[in-house]
Amino acid sequence: VRIPLLPDCIGYLLLLSGFMQLQNESAVFSRSRLPAGLLATYRFACLTGSLTGFAANPFLIYVLNAAGAVGLMFIAFQLIRGFQELEAFRRIELYSARLKKYWALMVSFQVFSLLTITALLLSILCSIVGFFISIFFLFTLNMARINWKNGIARELPPASYK
Repeated sequence: VRIPLLPDCIGYLLLLSGFMQLQNESAVFSRSRLPAGLLATYRFACLTGSLTGFAANPFLIYVLNAAGAVGLMFIAFQLIRGFQELEAFRRIELYSARLKKYWALMVSFQVFSLLTITALLLSILCSIVGFFISIFFLFTLNMARINWKNGIARELPPASYK
């Protein structure tokens, strides 16, 4: 039995709430609601299984965790795409370029960590580096949230969204 300090499903519910609040700002946020809701449900089921001591095949758990990681990276990428649109149309600095770099590093270390699971030390090292990159991603995301809340405009001319 494993009891997390803050269950993942709560984070996905917060993401879903944010997507719902921003759905009128960009279609990307509107389309991201369903994946966030599915991941919240999936992580709640994982939490329930962990709390009840439900044991499954280790390979199945590995595959489900990999699928959850892919879902998280997809949602993070959608968030960045939405920020890119908001930056272009609202002229607010939301650090989408920096977030995209951190996202690419997180994906790289996540994939490498999953591929090197048999080399335990290397996998642990990848997980630790990925953890710190995630912290940088979240810190930058918070700076973007503050800029959005305060409506800080860029000094540069608006860039076209690609």
